[in-house]
Amino acid sequence: MRTSVLGIIIACVGVSAGASSAFAAAQPIRFLPGQTIYACPKIVSPKTPAVVCSGNVLVGGGAPLSGYTFTVKTGTALPKGVFLTATTGVITMEAKNSALPAAGVSKVIHITASDGSKSASGNVTFAVQNPGSGVCGCGVFQVLYGPLPPAKAHQPYGVTLAIVGPPSNQVLRPNYKWKVHTGNHIPPGLVLDPSTGVLRGTPTAAAAGKVYNFAVDVKETHTGQTALSSSTYTLAVN
Repeated sequence: MRTSVLGIIIACVGVSAGASSAFAAAQPIRFLPGQTIYACPKIVSPKTPAVVCSGNVLVGGGAPLSGYTFTVKTGTALPKGVFLTATTGVITMEAKNSALPAAGVSKVIHITASDGSKSASGNVTFAVQNPGSGVCGCGVFQVLYGPLPPAKAHQPYGVTLAIVGPPSNQVLRPNYKWKVHTGNHIPPGLVLDPSTGVLRGTPTAAAAGKVYNFAVDVKETHTGQTALSSSTYTLAVN
């Protein structure tokens, strides 16, 4: 199951030490390495439908105006039964009772992310668990947490916050509404896009030299389920 925090993204989407102009250019878009979306295969006895443990593609960098646009890279295809939501990067099941790859099969999905002016490609692994004699299942609907790539005052910033679930047997093509938890604060100049879950904007000078810790609340609108990050995101502004 997808339970890791986001600290590893710092290594690939960090702020460039060479960006020193008053209004620096945006960082390149980069994918979080090692991303995996899990699924459970159809089981004949006891009769259990296949299910995708829905989750979103994680990227950072660029200067998104609302969010990123995600597409399958030209010349490649999604695994059978799998759907990629263009506006949020959520990977889920294409339709109810879709046939998925066989148990134990992993396929690499080649994806392109764009902020409207820049684009980059990366990989996400789609892995169908092999239940064997054990239990195959998805985790609870949750928002992940952890350190985010550092920001720089006067430099455009963007990063997707991570969501897991609800699984595809509860809702197909989930739709989320995001907000910063009441009483928490993000750097001035940044906003959390309520539809995409992208933290974006340009930090102001007032944010420089500060570290912000905040949690987020997410509601899945089709089911009414809600999730709160169990700990906080940490964002330092240089």
